[in-house]
Amino acid sequence: MKLYMMRHGQTDFNRQKRLQGQMDIPLNETGIAQAEALHEEFRKRDIHFDRVYVSPLQRAIHTAEIACGIDRSLFIPDPRLIEIDFGSIEGIEYSKMPPECASFFSDPSQYIPPKGGETIEAMTARMMDFLRDESIWEGEGDILAASHGTAMHGVLREFHGTPLCDFWVEPVTNCDVLVFERVDGEVRILDDEKISVAKGYTL
Repeated sequence: MKLYMMRHGQTDFNRQKRLQGQMDIPLNETGIAQAEALHEEFRKRDIHFDRVYVSPLQRAIHTAEIACGIDRSLFIPDPRLIEIDFGSIEGIEYSKMPPECASFFSDPSQYIPPKGGETIEAMTARMMDFLRDESIWEGEGDILAASHGTAMHGVLREFHGTPLCDFWVEPVTNCDVLVFERVDGEVRILDDEKISVAKGYTL
């Protein structure tokens, strides 16, 4: 059994370099094409999923539906997979972030969440809670989990022990897929099995 954690396809906010966070922004045409490319990659590798867990946001749900070919009515929503909450600054362009928040990209170790926002540590903790949840790993078949870019960066940092200041070093492009397995109760990442089908914004 393996768990495949996927980032959603591109949205207009990705292209415009805006903070979408937990705003429910749909895929654009490029994002749909990226999801279709991932579907073809799964087909070529003969990868099939017994269960699909999704962030509650439509861009993740739509990407998963295209990529795995399973109707969304069968998906299992899990709020732990949602993107980081940017609170009061969701929707603004990266270049217009207030000074106390601008370090999110330049040096995340100095990032101070805005009003109503979530810390990187809190986001990472809920993502890891999902991955270590024993009920997720019950059964035999492979699992798909549809999530988001910053959330998946948090997972990579946790597994690789990366300093917070280097949070963005390893790219997570739209529709990238990280692969995990669970051996003797311990979840581990299979770095050599990462799937990447599209070029795009990594943030």
